Amino acid sequence: MRDAMIQTKRLNIYPASNEKLKWLIENETYPQLRQAYEEILGNCLSHPQEKIWYALWLMELPSDKKIVGSICFKGIDKNGAIEIGYGTNKKYQGNGYMSEAVSAIVDWLSNQKEVLQIEAETDFDNIASQKILKKCGFVQDKIMGKEGLRFIRTCL
Repeated sequence: MRDAMIQTKRLNIYPASNEKLKWLIENETYPQLRQAYEEILGNCLSHPQEKIWYALWLMELPSDKKIVGSICFKGIDKNGAIEIGYGTNKKYQGNGYMSEAVSAIVDWLSNQKEVLQIEAETDFDNIASQKILKKCGFVQDKIMGKEGLRFIRTCL
């Protein structure tokens, strides 16, 4: 996997190692999040040459190394589209960390020659997530996704 680190004003954002993913799986008490981490690890192991496109990116506060949230990629398709998913740890919600991180990830993805479009889905009731996507240049697609409202952003 390529070495990747994205630094923002308040965050270091980087792909988790397989070992860190295993640790997260073992220590996660929320079943849906544990299942998501297991899927991410499985995809990373199944696609070692393309691991960067299946990675879980951790959002860390540089001052104390606390993880405030994460962003994941769900693979890149043959048309250059990649879907992102994200979440902020409850303790850190409402501080703008996710807007900052999604904006940085979108900028990074937009500079990857393989990526032509970024996609995201959010629950109909998740207004905060929808605001983040709109703030980061996504527009709502006419198609409903499996996980809810679908948003897209085309890369130039």
